[in-house]
Amino acid sequence: MKSFPDLDEAFLQVAQAIRQAAGPSQAADTARPAATAQPPTRQPSGPRSSNLRLPRSFTDADKDRFRDEAFDYIAKYFENSLAELSERNVGI
Repeated sequence: MKSFPDLDEAFLQVAQAIRQAAGPSQAADTARPAATAQPPTRQPSGPRSSNLRLPRSFTDADKDRFRDEAFDYIAKYFENSLAELSERNVGI
């Protein structure tokens, strides 16, 4: 059973807890801009379903952007891996 149905939400809460623990001067420097801030999440008071997402439809532009970004990420991953292999193993 997952504690967080959304991995991004889990990372957001961890980051917020770290900022809070760092103190007010540290947290103010790295706070999210108001335009991208998400509303605080309410902790459930009892049992609930962990699958609470609503379906989302993606535009062709969203799909194209994802495809391009995914390809670039994978290409850079392999380029960096090959560079690391060549540094560690002469002749490759």
